[in-house]
Amino acid sequence: MRPSSPGPGPGLLESVYSALLTLRLVKRGLKVGREKSVVFTYEGVRFEDGLRIDLLVEGCVVVELKSVEQLAAVHYKQVLTYSEADGPASGTADHLGSPAQQGIKAL
Repeated sequence: MRPSSPGPGPGLLESVYSALLTLRLVKRGLKVGREKSVVFTYEGVRFEDGLRIDLLVEGCVVVELKSVEQLAAVHYKQVLTYSEADGPASGTADHLGSPAQQGIKAL
């Protein structure tokens, strides 16, 4: 990543994209939580940190980052599961794979 480049290209770890996106959002004045645990109950047992949201923006937008060639149906389901468990209003599955397929999918 050169300082003069428009942004990071494909091939980095999701944690790098998470840090860079968090920086950009915070610079815009948004509140961003990273790696937020989602509490859920299964068969009467409460799980405190079995699920983690990559980014939670302003307490209501779930951002799930994926550094993959192509998003799969399971990636969308993952965001919906987080949203249902935690209660945020909307979510995105951010695709950070190959340059031709980079993009953000809103759910």
